Amino acid sequence: MSLSRGGLQAVLVEGRPACPLVLQVISAAEMRNGRFKLELSDSVHTTLGVSGSQLHELMRTVRPGSVVEVPTHTIVRVRNRMVLTVLDMRVLQQEAALMGTPVPLEDASIIAPSSNGDDAIPPHAGCTAQHSPTPSSATNNAAIVPISQLNPYMNNWTVKARVMEKSAVRCWNKTGKEGQLFTVDLKDASGDIRAVAFNAEVSRLFEQLQLHKVYKITRSRLRLADKRWNKLEHDYEICFTPQSVLTPCEDGQCADVPKQFNHRAIVKLASVSPGTMLSIICVVVSISDLHATVKSKRRIMTVGDCSNAVADVTLWGQLAEECELQPGHVAAFQSLRVSDYNGRSLTSTSATRMIPGPTDYEEETQSLREWYESGGPQRAARLTTGAPGKGKKAVEHSTIAALSGLYDNQLPSTFEVRACVTFIRQGKWCYPACASCARKAVSTGSGRWTCCFCTTEFDAPNWRYVASVQLSDHTGAVWASFFDDCGCVLIGCQAGELVHLQEQEGPDAVNAVFKTALFRRYMFTLRVTPPSGLHTAGGDCSRVVLIRAVPLAANWAQNARELAAQIPLL
Repeated sequence: MSLSRGGLQAVLVEGRPACPLVLQVISAAEMRNGRFKLELSDSVHTTLGVSGSQLHELMRTVRPGSVVEVPTHTIVRVRNRMVLTVLDMRVLQQEAALMGTPVPLEDASIIAPSSNGDDAIPPHAGCTAQHSPTPSSATNNAAIVPISQLNPYMNNWTVKARVMEKSAVRCWNKTGKEGQLFTVDLKDASGDIRAVAFNAEVSRLFEQLQLHKVYKITRSRLRLADKRWNKLEHDYEICFTPQSVLTPCEDGQCADVPKQFNHRAIVKLASVSPGTMLSIICVVVSISDLHATVKSKRRIMTVGDCSNAVADVTLWGQLAEECELQPGHVAAFQSLRVSDYNGRSLTSTSATRMIPGPTDYEEETQSLREWYESGGPQRAARLTTGAPGKGKKAVEHSTIAALSGLYDNQLPSTFEVRACVTFIRQGKWCYPACASCARKAVSTGSGRWTCCFCTTEFDAPNWRYVASVQLSDHTGAVWASFFDDCGCVLIGCQAGELVHLQEQEGPDAVNAVFKTALFRRYMFTLRVTPPSGLHTAGGDCSRVVLIRAVPLAANWAQNARELAAQIPLL
């Protein structure tokens, strides 16, 4: 098997097309971002290369000496050195001896940037290599890069994508700094990616970016996606800068950008990991009335599709209030989170979007209506156990020492424990909240407060508990976090009353109230959060969340009967 002898010099030095390139991998090392740093040879020269994020699984099978074919690549300059970014690859031979006596391609011989500041080699006819557009070129004439191939090693890229989702403007407050942001999810034929705008870019771009419109976007920055908030599959996200250029596309230029999103069949939820974000097209089987909880409002509906499966979907907040769906109606939902509550169910998030009677899915809509009218819900498998909207998760009775073992065995993560409070961590034990949505509020500096979530202003916040306590029983102790509902039960008063007491009499008065709350017996409902097990006293308090506390009166006869019933089980 022969390599593309002289191909690297032709591409990097002479600027001539040489596609596809047949190269040998001299070395491959995985970097922290999941990409692979490569040393590639054409039997004459060697050069530095980087694999695209979409090749992560394939690169794990590549070994030093492997012969590969590179049909698609791009060339970018990194620190005054040209780097071959591999966008597509096919392994021709898994292992082979070193071919030829290659030497490093001298950096000095590589084409220098043109006088107009272009750091990319111009494209050639008949070659599938993709190159970054010049900064001075107009956006409409720039080469379009597929979203799936975006990576930080590309310079001056341009994408053409449709706005599939758009968030509201949100406030942020971190390490004493404040600002605002909003996000949009962009999609083209190759995939989707999230874009975020901060501060000054919010006022410049929020009205310009319209839902379902197609734009050409260039002169923006790529950064690693924070998977705590960004659930899209792309490894990176776009960050708009003051230099970012957004050009709307006319309707005649949008034929190559899909209008539809990728939806999952409900029957496949059983194999999807909890926490995964997905979209569905479904028909409503049943729907509950609007129910007001302490923090928000919710509505639970049972939905199904032609895969002969039904599951529960829980809508929260404004989405639940605006929902006017009835049994038999067809709807599309974007960005639902998969939950393992009562088997498999779905729940809405701040990014969830509901589309009643989606016009872009006429064929699917007709099929769902026929399935519903033919009695499909009666024949469907139910992925959510219990009565729709009423089932409660089974609660295990346990001791503190046994919680870690129970969770490690992947049993239900909610438990009841009879224990007492032995210590309340002082310091930051409450936060100022919005009266309507209970989210954090910040002071405007002029005596008024504003909500970070719904951006409303008010004279005084509603103070709410958020603190940590140490719970103890006869087997051990554990740290748990508690919030306002449990705090009112444990402390015996509202958080606002303690804040007022602290302002009038000082911190010692608050400490005295905390001491009176110690060593009282409660039946606690605890939730152990993934991914790892429980840490006992002195450990990570974020592992356990206290969701319910019921005071227990001393009933020695009942306690004795319960202990006697456990003796035969020892």
